[in-house]
Amino acid sequence: MSIWKLLHHPDQVGDINERACAGISEFVEIIKRYRTLFSKSLPMNETLTRLIKELKLAEEIYRQEKNPQVAKLRVENQQEILNSMTYYLEQYDSPSLSGFIQRVSLNDDRPDKTIRKTSWRAMRSP
Repeated sequence: MSIWKLLHHPDQVGDINERACAGISEFVEIIKRYRTLFSKSLPMNETLTRLIKELKLAEEIYRQEKNPQVAKLRVENQQEILNSMTYYLEQYDSPSLSGFIQRVSLNDDRPDKTIRKTSWRAMRSP
């Protein structure tokens, strides 16, 4: 069974408490909603911004990271990813989330490495 299918039925996995099951179910619903939003007409960078805000990613980074300077860099990395996505949207006629992910991946062998360099730097630091 795939992880995605297991996530739809966390209560069947074993020793997962009710609170964790609820959190997993909420996560699955967020993924479903944003999968739809990323395929709609709203620009992907706006959708990604909404997702980051809904997940309260910056707050969570600051909560978990003990070093405030490292936390700040990680939050700034979010902006770098958004900048890369904006650049991608400006450069390609038929942008898609899968196309963006492919271009930031290390497996992309296209000559324009600007998107990949910026995104990879943001994802790996610190």
